[in-house]
Amino acid sequence: MSKPHDGFLVKQHRPAFKWIMLALVLCLLVAAFFLGQWNQNRLNQQTEIFIEGLNASIQQLEERNEELVNKNARLLGDSKVERDAYVAANESLISLQKEILVHKEELLFYRGIMAPGKSEYAVNTQEFSLTKSQAEGQYSYKLVLTKSGKSDYTVRGNVIISVEGLLDGKTHTYELKEISEVKPSAMKYSFRYFQAFVGVLQLPEKFYPETVQVRIKSKTKKVKSLENTFNWAELLSGES
Repeated sequence: MSKPHDGFLVKQHRPAFKWIMLALVLCLLVAAFFLGQWNQNRLNQQTEIFIEGLNASIQQLEERNEELVNKNARLLGDSKVERDAYVAANESLISLQKEILVHKEELLFYRGIMAPGKSEYAVNTQEFSLTKSQAEGQYSYKLVLTKSGKSDYTVRGNVIISVEGLLDGKTHTYELKEISEVKPSAMKYSFRYFQAFVGVLQLPEKFYPETVQVRIKSKTKKVKSLENTFNWAELLSGES
């Protein structure tokens, strides 16, 4: 009887195992894709419901606004009672009109988020506002960033805010870290839909602000950096 040859090594091939693993990976990728689509559709549905609610609120407020306008026209008279009633109704009217404006701004904001993502990839300054505080030289700011293009990706980068104006009759620029307690690390953004930044500016004495520069430095491929300049007086008057 002959002996087995010592120079041969028998290897066991498992092609079926490789195909099973490949199929499993493909299934996981498909599942992840559909899960992302489901989350996107769910968010879109929730936003659409919110938009419908805003539309209904605006309609109700505008109907109430019309009632108050008519009431004011009837109340305007010579007696003190009529004048007091007119003033009270007018204050309610002004308050109501402000509320309508806020709702309309929210509506525009959410419609912007829901806009089809077929435009160029970009990060946009959806809102930048200033509000004067009671303390001398102190102002609150709010910045809201959104993006255009496809909604299934995250944009990243950082925001640089500076204020330019006159100090002792000469042009001077203050960086955010010089006039705020907000650290530069807090001005990084990373979002899929929108991100808001809020803070307080404390301006030095004898400094007269003229403009605010908001620079968006993108770290995302295909997304360009952006720079916006806002007029200080227009920001405070709400015209920007």
